[in-house]
Amino acid sequence: MNVYTKVITSLSLPLKRCCHTGIRNAAASQIVEVPTKSDHSRRGNLPDIIHDQFKIAVDDGEYGLVQVDRRPKFAFHLNGAVRRGLEHGEYRIGLHPGTMRIVTLSMPINLQDAYSVLLDGYHKKDLRREAQKLYHFIKNREPPLEKHVRDQKVAEMMAKIINSERVDPEHPNVIESDRNELLNIRDQRLKKQIRQHIYNHAPIDFSKHYNCMAYMMARLPADYAALVKAMSQLKAQLPDFAPSSMMDFGSGVGSATWAVDKVWPNQCQEVVNVDNSSEMNLLNEKLQRGGTLEGPYQQRSKRTFFRNYLPISATIKHNLVVMSRTLLELNSADARLRILDILWKTVTPGGCLLLVEDGRYQSFDLMLEAREFLRVGIEATGSGRRGIIVAPCPHQHSCPLLLKEKRYRKCTDSIMHLTLDKDTSTVPEETFSYLAVYKPKARDLVEGFKVANCNAWPRIVQPVKTSSHSIVRVCNKYGDLQELSVTNAKNGNLCRQVARRHKLGDLFPVELLPVDKHYQQEGKLYGMLKHHRRAMLPAPSNATTTEDDNENQG
Repeated sequence: MNVYTKVITSLSLPLKRCCHTGIRNAAASQIVEVPTKSDHSRRGNLPDIIHDQFKIAVDDGEYGLVQVDRRPKFAFHLNGAVRRGLEHGEYRIGLHPGTMRIVTLSMPINLQDAYSVLLDGYHKKDLRREAQKLYHFIKNREPPLEKHVRDQKVAEMMAKIINSERVDPEHPNVIESDRNELLNIRDQRLKKQIRQHIYNHAPIDFSKHYNCMAYMMARLPADYAALVKAMSQLKAQLPDFAPSSMMDFGSGVGSATWAVDKVWPNQCQEVVNVDNSSEMNLLNEKLQRGGTLEGPYQQRSKRTFFRNYLPISATIKHNLVVMSRTLLELNSADARLRILDILWKTVTPGGCLLLVEDGRYQSFDLMLEAREFLRVGIEATGSGRRGIIVAPCPHQHSCPLLLKEKRYRKCTDSIMHLTLDKDTSTVPEETFSYLAVYKPKARDLVEGFKVANCNAWPRIVQPVKTSSHSIVRVCNKYGDLQELSVTNAKNGNLCRQVARRHKLGDLFPVELLPVDKHYQQEGKLYGMLKHHRRAMLPAPSNATTTEDDNENQG
């Protein structure tokens, strides 16, 4: 027996005497034999060989048994159906049921024509300048502070100002004229601090037609593209869902109306647009009539309605209710939850509520607030059945991003879209967050409602990092954030190619090993291996020991 064989044998023994013996008895699993010396020369260093003992064979349906490493970052394998589709040419590496590849999106021809007709009466250069200002204002907009939070911040500012004053205006020895002047200085300092440190959330004025035109120029292509992508994700998870009626709350210039006709052609027979601005509703109607109020409707000539207020009673229900870029405009959490409650009552059982906001963490915080309310709060208040999260989440648990710092709380998607500005050749990318919630029917609760099979696949929540191996950070079906490491040795070349071609917001088509089968003591194992390796390898002074001597020592 040579030194190499002694090391392998000695290092294998402690693993069989400690807590790791339970791995051999794992349900529906089998231990892979330790590789031979020839395997070692091909595979690499010693710890990698020892770690191969923690692979198990799992049943992948029709595909047969697949070996999986039990360590958390390797505990997955490529879905069997996707693997067969890739091998037989049914799918491509970057195009399978988990991806949503929409080509660079342009607005419908009818909408482009109406857009051009409306711009003919304006000086385009001045209007474009106003549109750019409005675009950046909306992009940097923040949600309003709650009243108690604002009052607390103001009180803290006032306390700091009072502590920094050399003369107390309230002191009885201060004469009246000086007291008034000092108090006035204090008020001025407080107002300056408020302007500098507290965001002034004011509603955008859309009472003027010119402001509505600037909004149309700034946001119509991007809003339309984001809604098309979000509705396409909803359609992918619920293939049998096709809305026959839709209500768009905060409709603006009607982006959702055009998007629903793009995703479900000739399916939506009724649309109700709700916006508190009469000028915005007028512009929306002109766009749907080809640019003038005298023209015919492009779709639903007798079933398109415009309202200024949301109906309080939910007697009229809709299959699809959309609220796009409106949560940020509501002035308090109470107002947001009250609106969500009314909208949820408006959704017919078997219908969906779709929320879309921009891709910043400030907006995603409001999306998380809405998600928790629709998931558990709606049932607690007695307003109806709780919703079933369809997209983007692959689970029905609390969002694991709540455990992260605010600036890292983001789960976004994106889409490239064309603009109608002929003076620029750039193709902008719109980043947004969205939430699709299904309202179950009574029989869905009895029989168990299921979305598409690919909903169990983990969702990619950060851009994929690729180098010698790929790092994919996902949100999985167990409600946890997980980092998956994809290598050729552990997962195969096909899985690695699939990982490299994925983007933020895609579903990663892999089957995860249940958490209770993970091996959790990777650090302890590495330390044990290093210790035994130092103990068993021969010292430099004994390098001339013969093979027979080593065998006798063994």
